[in-house]
Amino acid sequence: MSVNAAVYGSANGKSYTGTMMDKGKEGERVILAWLRDNPATVDVDDLRDLRPMQKTDVDCAIYNEDGTVCLAEIKSDDWLVEDGNVAFEYLRINHTAPPDKACVLGWTARTPAKYIMYYATKERRVYVFKTEALRQTFQRFTSKQRPQRGEWFNKMNGIKMRWISTDAIKSTLIVCIPLSAFAAATYKVYDISQYAEAT
Repeated sequence: MSVNAAVYGSANGKSYTGTMMDKGKEGERVILAWLRDNPATVDVDDLRDLRPMQKTDVDCAIYNEDGTVCLAEIKSDDWLVEDGNVAFEYLRINHTAPPDKACVLGWTARTPAKYIMYYATKERRVYVFKTEALRQTFQRFTSKQRPQRGEWFNKMNGIKMRWISTDAIKSTLIVCIPLSAFAAATYKVYDISQYAEAT
C-alpha cells in the first residue's frame, strides 16, 4: 500500500465553495450538456442546487426513452487517464465535529445514484459506471490486496491510497482502483470533447 501526499488543504476554504467545487461544476456542466443531447435520454433534471440531493450525493435525474428514471452522480478527475485509476472515496473525516460525528462514509460508498460518471478532464471523456458494479469491484480488489499476517510493513501490497486535505476542517480518504481491475462490461467510455470545448 502506498499513500500519496495530501493535496488541496486549508487554503481551499470550504469544500462546497472552494477550488475543488469550481472544477467539479465545470465537469458537471459538460456531462449535463452531453446527457441532454443523448438520443436515449428524454430529459435531465439538474438537482445540484437542492440541498437534500447535495447531502445524498446526487447531481441529476435522467429520464430515459424506455420510461425509466435513474439518478446519477458526476465527478471530475484530472488524473484518471494518467494514473489509470478510479478514485473510490470510502471515508470523510471532519476534524472539528463532535466526536460522534467525526467521520462518515465517503460519497462513493453512500450515494443512492444508480450511475457514477467520472469526467476525465485531460482526455475529455466520461467513464460511466453502474454504482453497484463499482462497489463490487472495490470489494474484490481490496480483498485480493489485503496483506497477510506479517506483510503489513514489509510488503505494503498493491493498494494505492490517497489522503486528501479537502478543506480547512475535512479530510478525505480514497482507494485508487486500476481500470484494469474492472470487467469491460462494468463501465462505458464516451468522447465528450465537443461539450468540453463549448462555452
